[in-house]
Amino acid sequence: MYLLGMRHWNSIVLLALLFLTLFRAQALGEGREVFADIGGVVTGPQGEPLSGATVVVVELSVWTTTGQDGRFVFRGLKPGTYHLDVFMMGYAGVTRKTGLTEQGTSVRISLKDSPLQLDEAVVTATRSGVMEREASLNIAQVHRSYLSENPGMTLSQSLKRIPGLQSMDAGTAVSKPVIRGLGFNRIVVAENNLKQQGQQWGADHGLEIDPFSIERIEVTKGPAALMFGSDAIGGAININPPALPQEDGLESETQLTGRSNNRLWGFSQLLLLSRNGRFVRARASLRDYADYRVPADSFTYNNWVMPIENKHLVNTGGRDRSGSVAAGVRKEWGVSTLSLSSYNQLIGFFPGAHGIPDPSTLTGVEGRRRPGYPRQKINHFKAMSNTMLLLGGPWLEIDLGYQQNHRREFNPPHVHGAGPLPESDLELELRLHTLSANLKMHHDTGPGNSWLLGLAGNYQRNTHGGYAFLLPAFSYADAGAFALYRLSLSQSLMVHTGVRADMAGVDIEGYLEPVWEDAQTIAHYRERSPRLKAMYANATGQLGVSWCPSGGWNIKANLGSSYRNPTPVELSANGMHHGSLRHEKGDPDLDSERALQLDASLVLDRRTLYLALSPFVNYFTNYLFLNPTGRFSSLPGAGQVYRFSQARALHLGGEVFGQWEVSPALQATLGGEWVWAQNLGSQYPLPFTPPAVLTAGLTYRPQWLFLQPVNTRLLAGIRKAAPQHRVARNEPATQGYTLFDLGVIAHIPWGATRLTLSLNIQNLFDTRYQDHLSFYRKLELPEPGRNLQLGIRIPLSMHLFNEQ
Repeated sequence: MYLLGMRHWNSIVLLALLFLTLFRAQALGEGREVFADIGGVVTGPQGEPLSGATVVVVELSVWTTTGQDGRFVFRGLKPGTYHLDVFMMGYAGVTRKTGLTEQGTSVRISLKDSPLQLDEAVVTATRSGVMEREASLNIAQVHRSYLSENPGMTLSQSLKRIPGLQSMDAGTAVSKPVIRGLGFNRIVVAENNLKQQGQQWGADHGLEIDPFSIERIEVTKGPAALMFGSDAIGGAININPPALPQEDGLESETQLTGRSNNRLWGFSQLLLLSRNGRFVRARASLRDYADYRVPADSFTYNNWVMPIENKHLVNTGGRDRSGSVAAGVRKEWGVSTLSLSSYNQLIGFFPGAHGIPDPSTLTGVEGRRRPGYPRQKINHFKAMSNTMLLLGGPWLEIDLGYQQNHRREFNPPHVHGAGPLPESDLELELRLHTLSANLKMHHDTGPGNSWLLGLAGNYQRNTHGGYAFLLPAFSYADAGAFALYRLSLSQSLMVHTGVRADMAGVDIEGYLEPVWEDAQTIAHYRERSPRLKAMYANATGQLGVSWCPSGGWNIKANLGSSYRNPTPVELSANGMHHGSLRHEKGDPDLDSERALQLDASLVLDRRTLYLALSPFVNYFTNYLFLNPTGRFSSLPGAGQVYRFSQARALHLGGEVFGQWEVSPALQATLGGEWVWAQNLGSQYPLPFTPPAVLTAGLTYRPQWLFLQPVNTRLLAGIRKAAPQHRVARNEPATQGYTLFDLGVIAHIPWGATRLTLSLNIQNLFDTRYQDHLSFYRKLELPEPGRNLQLGIRIPLSMHLFNEQ
């Protein structure tokens, strides 16, 4: 497959996906069917009709809004079972499961006041058709309204206010999510049900996803291996496709953003054209940013005081460019979409984090937007075909995808040993090609009972280049089958169970490194990485219950086993990882990581009070981690050798969250999270364990008459992190800190739509602190200082076509 030549690969994959999409659309659109309508009315807590509420048919990913009388209708649907998501700013979202007969169906849905913006973002339906209160795992769906009120440079930073979610950052523009202290290859980030496949094993490797394009996110806190397979042992973040409007016409949306700390400006433009069930959606986004500011003018490294010129970290600016286009068809049989996207990022890294800090490299032009050395350039190309087919009762999901992740790191050439000086400044090049396929069938077998059957597979090919060596080229393939069953024992008691079986194989090429006698003569070759072929087979299962007794209580428990295959990096790496200031060495004898996991949840949901407690316990029989050894690397300037190892480990903790409606205008929230992780072999704590965190917030909705049409909310938040002294061997501790944030968000009437304006002040008092998960923490560098962020969203809708 790889021998076809990568210069022809993109064209072949695109043609194949286009053919499959069009073939399904043509074949499934034929034949005569009986169709009906789903209609209804949405009301408020007192029975008053709500105008402007959004109603989404989950299975078809189509939406409409209620009229002045609170009514809505979806026309021409095939009889069957559907889930309706209903949400509106200021109210708690709900889901209604309804059956559509040939005579049509009418429903009445009542919304209650939402005490907190987060509750508005948590909608109770998932793409699997299971409502959140019925699921045995902790699942939440985040909508764009939450992202607007919790803005961050990256998706991971925006999700930090959800208890149990953290962000591992390298500056302001590179970050990756951490769930309950587990990150890297233990968390799956997926888009449209297909895993995002980049070089996620490195702390300086971020997510190649356009943050402007995100509208709905499904977050699973806890084991998600049954659905996503290996790498989801700690949880999953699935970015769902945006819903489509039911009416024909042109939809436009302009987003503008600015940040004071790194002088960022950003712009994104969306265009959506739909007619007669066919649609085209296109988006272009760009962001440009300069070196970011910290509340310090120096930092200390190995007792040496290093300068921070004008309180700006030099060479941390960059730019992001991304574009996407999707075309598809939505009919009574379902929806099918072909989408293409390209994400491009050029970003610099603080020179002190790339090798031993040198004061001569730590100064430069203040506010520089174009990075010098070291820098990285990333392109992530993605082609996806996503289809949902309604088959009367069951419905089918077919997801196909191709991804190419091209990562290049640039630094002035240097010589390791006596060899010649490299001619290029390309230090490391990694190019990963991934083919993915998923097939899922959802089938309701009775009231509250349903099956989810699935097949999944991936094939990867990774190559390397540049004058430095870190890991060899490899091929990796995996395939799995799973079945999940949901049984309703009563209206208040649900049981979930499932099994999954997987096989995976890896083929890692050996690498022979030349040993130079002088700049012209090779004395001999030595083996840096041996050839390795390995197969892995795993089976896993889970059993969970969700009980909803009277009084607004919801009690959940889930017991299951999970696994994670060792990555090629963990098996074969042997080189200086400059971004991490260490020599990383793999172990070809590593086995699959396995865990026994217990999750529980206790929720009380009353009209003005919401309380949730979610403890968890994970026992790993062979936890995979980077172990600092007692020897130093033979490579110049590489420092200590860190070897990938395995050991028994215990990982436990929990989250608590509460929200209280003090009055119709004032709401308060309080949340906390805590993780305890221990290597049971060495009796040392596990590395990268976040500290305990306590958060609190106030939301005030002014009742002044002139502000009521604007729907304004004032936000205040506090985040207090405890000191983290439970650290792994040779891992530095961090002190605690307290941060304050302020914000205001307003929805301003503009014709038939509303403009959204948001203004947020982060780190209000310009506090100097270090985040325990920060990439730059090893240099004792502080996190970004005070930041003022402005966001503007301008939607526009036009009906261009006459009704037929």
